[in-house]
Amino acid sequence: MKQHGEGLHHIGFQVRNLTEAKKNAEKAGFKITQGFSRQDGSGFAYLDTDKTGGVIMELIQPQQ
Repeated sequence: MKQHGEGLHHIGFQVRNLTEAKKNAEKAGFKITQGFSRQDGSGFAYLDTDKTGGVIMELIQPQQ
């Protein structure tokens, strides 16, 4: 808070295929900093976006 003040932490985007979304994000130059995938393919991944605005993006594939 002292360094950057208040602000938005992250924005989540629902995706149809988490595996493909992660591959596309990495191809675009984003680093995956944290994530989890279940056996059914659902899960989440956080992307490091410091170089493109500083708001963390989250990719989310919900359980079916």
